[in-house]
Amino acid sequence: MGNRVSRLVPKQQSAANVRYAEIVSGEAGGPDWVRDGLRQFAEEVRLFAKTAWDFTLRPSRFAQQWVAGERHALNPLGFLATAFAVVAPCEAIFAHVMHHEDQDASSLMRAALAAVLPFGYFLLVGAVQHGVLRIFGTRRPLRDSCAMALYAGGGPATVARIVIGFIAIAVWERTGSTQIRSVGTVSGALLLTSAFLSFSLFYFTISAALGGLHYVYRIRWWHIFVANVVAIVVTGLFFGVLHPPGSYGLHMVISPSHGGHDWQFGIAG
Repeated sequence: MGNRVSRLVPKQQSAANVRYAEIVSGEAGGPDWVRDGLRQFAEEVRLFAKTAWDFTLRPSRFAQQWVAGERHALNPLGFLATAFAVVAPCEAIFAHVMHHEDQDASSLMRAALAAVLPFGYFLLVGAVQHGVLRIFGTRRPLRDSCAMALYAGGGPATVARIVIGFIAIAVWERTGSTQIRSVGTVSGALLLTSAFLSFSLFYFTISAALGGLHYVYRIRWWHIFVANVVAIVVTGLFFGVLHPPGSYGLHMVISPSHGGHDWQFGIAG
């Protein structure tokens, strides 16, 4: 056995020396990073699509399997990064087609915030909902609820956001505007319906996921309903007071009126 090993080692060393000589002489290239990169990219896209599909189709079961370690899914931060990589160029194309590309050109920071803050909005919703559910007795860590918010925001909400962008382009080409001036028109009804469906899809999927995630702590549907109401109010104040840049789909805006101590309620998109 020892003699056999001793005969193999020189052969291995000889092969390594030949390979080194080929690299030094330029006869052989380095690692095929192009093929490896494309393979990794394709695998990440496949896993992103599968994660988004599974979450959208069965959010409650997804959450239960994810928290138990039984589901192979893209990491929430990786999922967020992939969603951002998908939606950012789409938003740039939409802005260019509808001649909005210069609306935030005066501030590079504002433009960067407009791209990032919509995903921060999803995290804010998840954090507020978790705080309410904590009052009702859940003991799950905050990061679990935030993960569900990222999956809901990066998956179904992102797809809906892109679809609405194409609808907005169609309306822009027809009317020259994307503002809803009247729900009695076809374009106004189309924009309002698509925005409402997007809003409903996000809150439905995140609600179902939180239900599956916190079910063991006797969290029921009405607890989540209260959490949704609180989240809508808190984010409404966020939009009404801070007026953050970016596209957020349909959302409530609650801001102090200019002439008194009452509040103004509005729906924005």
